This record gives sequence, structure tokens and C-alpha cells, in this order.
Amino acid sequence: MAQRYEQKIEELTHRKVLAFLSQAHVEPDITMEIFFVDGPLEGFGAVEITEPETDGSSAANSRES
Repeated sequence: MAQRYEQKIEELTHRKVLAFLSQAHVEPDITMEIFFVDGPLEGFGAVEITEPETDGSSAANSRES
């Protein structure tokens, strides 16, 4: 069944599914299907987390105050 879901997501998004997670919870009755794809989807927010710059400008600014 996972393969069928992955194929459908790839068909709909034109992205490759890298991972698929499925979880069910009882009381309350919740089911989640989560797909991780190889790039952001147009129209959906995406965040890229990078290391902060280390040029020393923030340290210099705090000493001037």
C-alpha cells in the first residue's frame, strides 16, 4: 500500500518521495500520512535552515551600545 501512495504523491507533485511515515492513534481517532519529498512544493511554505553568519558584526554592534 505504501508504494501505491508514494506513486500517487509523485504523480501529483512531480517530486520524488524520499520517505513515507504512517501513524495511527486511538482516542482521539487520528491517522497521519506524511510524505517527505525531494524539494519544496509550489504554493507551500518551505524553510531552509542555515548557520548564522559569523562576520562579527553583531558582536561589534553590541559593544557600541
